[in-house]
Amino acid sequence: MLEYVVLALIAFTVAVGIVALCTLIPKLPLLTVPVRFAGNVGILLLTLLMSVAAGVVVSIVPARMVTAVSPDVALKGSYGFSKAGIRLRTAFIGLQFFLASVILTCTMYVAVQNRYLKTYDMGFQTKNILGFPANINHTQVDSFVNAIGQLVGVEKFTATSCPIVRKSGYVLYGRPVLNEREENVTNVEFNVMQIMPNFMDFFGVKLLEGRLPQDSDSIKYNQYVFFNRKAQETNHLQLNWHYGEKMMKTTVVGFVQDFHFRPLFDTIQPLGLEVGKYGQILQYFYVKYGEGADTSVIAREIRQLAKEFGCDNLEISTLDDDIAGFYEKEAGLSKGMFILCGIAVLLALTGVAGMLLLEMTYRRPELGLRQIFGSSTGQLLARANGKYALVCTVAFLLSVTVSLPLIGHWLKLFVCHAPITVWLFVIAYLILLALTVLVVTVQSALSLRFEPVETVRS
Repeated sequence: MLEYVVLALIAFTVAVGIVALCTLIPKLPLLTVPVRFAGNVGILLLTLLMSVAAGVVVSIVPARMVTAVSPDVALKGSYGFSKAGIRLRTAFIGLQFFLASVILTCTMYVAVQNRYLKTYDMGFQTKNILGFPANINHTQVDSFVNAIGQLVGVEKFTATSCPIVRKSGYVLYGRPVLNEREENVTNVEFNVMQIMPNFMDFFGVKLLEGRLPQDSDSIKYNQYVFFNRKAQETNHLQLNWHYGEKMMKTTVVGFVQDFHFRPLFDTIQPLGLEVGKYGQILQYFYVKYGEGADTSVIAREIRQLAKEFGCDNLEISTLDDDIAGFYEKEAGLSKGMFILCGIAVLLALTGVAGMLLLEMTYRRPELGLRQIFGSSTGQLLARANGKYALVCTVAFLLSVTVSLPLIGHWLKLFVCHAPITVWLFVIAYLILLALTVLVVTVQSALSLRFEPVETVRS
């Protein structure tokens, strides 16, 4: 037990040194805040106690089993071939394979889901689009966007009251809706975004019913609204219904397809896209550039142009990057799990290599005899691989009963998720099996490199 505790303390010291070195490397995925040992004495002491406890717990079973062996068995050195010794080794290796399988499968799916979120069709076009906020005076918005349209490389432009995708959604309205006879037919709660008339053409949002926005809509004092399908179905809305005061009413003139204006953690909500002059404040701008265009040049020219309209230090980014930014936590989780997965798999394979080395040491005379009586190296390697491949397979099948519930629980955070296919488990199993076969083959080949006659004599 003392030997195990000393070994655990050595490992703790090495680990602390590695963490200290990692603090010198910027932008490591698992280190999001500065690490200072002086301010984390409690964590150091807790980890030290855990290391000592691990050394004690891990050594209890082997120590009790070794001291329980009869003297004649101990002197013969045959305890490694006893049923208890074989069961203990197999159980430890199986546990390591089980944990490695769970972490490997979950890690692979987190990576698949992270990629799925970034490439998911939000219901509108996102490619080759730059977006930026700009506090332009509402009387100069038309002049600003027209000037942007003259820049080299710019194909289209539009403006909205807020980003097309936001974590908290848009401004939430609650309005009584009246029909053509001025009768109150329903009360609607919906998110609202004010847009330029070319918004739908710019983002490729499909009109389902009614008419498209017109340039003349933006110069009239009355406003026009285009509800999404969710708002229409939830509130049974119809064309030409309206809300607001008679002199400045907002008329329903169309219904558009649903699109995700919030990250994929939430379902699609009722939405109204308003077009009109009265009360409209457009402060977020989008620019579509052509294939091969230099976005840095376009961004620089936009910033220079914005200075002429009284706006400095614009933050310009691509729409794809903005959407990917909503999933930074998931991206960090994926990176962290890949590191954890690598450690788990390494521990499992290290355990296999160590146990195999011990077993081959005990079985060296037997292997020598098998070689003398005609067994080829390939047959011996196949025999060794068969045993550990079976342990790997059983451990992996058992791990599926844990991996699936863990993945399912995590997916409750999202309304859209990548399908959980059988290929995910097949690939994870093949990766683990291939690494196991590689380690077993190399370790076994090293144990069989001695002359069989000399091995038997010794």
